[in-house]
Amino acid sequence: MMPFLSLVHATGVISSSLGAGTIFTSSFTGVSTAQLAVHESTRLAAQQWVHVHRKCHNLGTPLVVLSAVCFGLVTAQRQSQQLLAAATACMGIVPYTIVALGGPEMVLFAAADFECQAGSAGSTRDVQTALASWGTLNMVRTIFPLLGSVLAMGMLSW
Repeated sequence: MMPFLSLVHATGVISSSLGAGTIFTSSFTGVSTAQLAVHESTRLAAQQWVHVHRKCHNLGTPLVVLSAVCFGLVTAQRQSQQLLAAATACMGIVPYTIVALGGPEMVLFAAADFECQAGSAGSTRDVQTALASWGTLNMVRTIFPLLGSVLAMGMLSW
C-alpha cells in the first residue's frame, strides 16, 4: 500500500502546483490582455476576461480538488496532520474566492453581458478597476494551492 500512497501523495503535490500555476497565469496574462482592450471597448475587455476566467476555472478547479482529495486520502491512511493542513490550504481557496473576488467579478460579468445596452456595458474606469482588483486578488489566491503543495512536499517519501 505504501507505493500507492506515495503516488497519490505525489499526484496531490503536482496537481496543487499546477493549480497554482493556472491561477497565476490567468491573473498575469489574462488580465493584462483584457486591459489592452479596455479603451477600445469595455464589453470586449470584459468578454476577454470572462473567457480567461472560464478557462482558469475549468482547469484550476479540478486540479485543486484533486490535490485536496489526494492529501485527504493519504491523511486518512497515515494520520498526518501536515497533509491535513495541505488539504485545508487547497480548499481555503473556496471561501476566499467567494468573499474577495465577488465584487470585481460582478462588475466584469455585467460588463461582458451580451444583453447589455451598448452604453451600459460599464464605464472604462469601473472595468479597469475591476480588472486590476481581480488580477491582484487572484494572484493572492495562488497562495492557497501553492501552500498546500509546499506543506505536502515536506512529507513526500519516495
